[in-house]
Amino acid sequence: MGVIISPTDAVATVSVFKELGVSETLTTIVEGEALFNDGVAVVLYSSIISAFTYGTINLSEIAMGILLSILVGTLIGLLFGYLTNKIFLLTKDKFVQAILTIVATYGCYQVATQLGGSGIVSVAITGLAVGNFIHKTQTKEISEAFDLVWDFTSFIVTSVSFVLIGIYLDISTLFDYIWLVSLSVLTTLAVRTVTVYGLSDILNFSKRKITRSWQNIIIWSGLRGIISIMLILGLPVLPIPHAKEITAIVFGTVFFSVLLQGMSIKTFVKRFYA
Repeated sequence: MGVIISPTDAVATVSVFKELGVSETLTTIVEGEALFNDGVAVVLYSSIISAFTYGTINLSEIAMGILLSILVGTLIGLLFGYLTNKIFLLTKDKFVQAILTIVATYGCYQVATQLGGSGIVSVAITGLAVGNFIHKTQTKEISEAFDLVWDFTSFIVTSVSFVLIGIYLDISTLFDYIWLVSLSVLTTLAVRTVTVYGLSDILNFSKRKITRSWQNIIIWSGLRGIISIMLILGLPVLPIPHAKEITAIVFGTVFFSVLLQGMSIKTFVKRFYA
């Protein structure tokens, strides 16, 4: 459950950051954490599922598997990003270019997965490479068009995921475990607070500082979302004990995270950003 609830969703936060003109550095920190957090969580999830399936857990193998998966995913992502950018220059048709980005993300995910890499990390790297290329070489109109396409795609996927979990989850189960949901919400916020403050204090020994106000924003911007929902949708068909309870607790945690943090993030950023 810890692995499932660990990924953060930066879509809503980044949207607020853009609206309020927040520093690109802070935006990169929050968005970058979400991207690579997702990749690591999915790899850990797969490793734990394998351990339940085969009955053994080898921590060294899991650690090596995570590192190898991230490395392969990164290399595949860089390759697809480079090739996509080269092909991008061959056409000026924005519809063809948009389809190309969709094909690239789907293709890199499939190739990375087949080669034992992290599909999510691969997609993240491809997206970073292609996105930066588009924003640096294309007109503002084309850049905004691509942002609109992928923002809408993200919205549709997120909406469908919440609808699916709503269809699958018995609402009475959620209320049965409401005290555990509350504990989970408090725990995720507490652990995130300790982690952000602790790592920031270590990083602040370097030249680039992360101010306390930025740290507060990073803590509150750690919404739980789409990846957690997608991972729990797969639990019922897997050999995992207490899948029903885990599903209810994770969904409740995500729901309250979106409700509490999502609705207040704009006010929070206005209050603490400096």
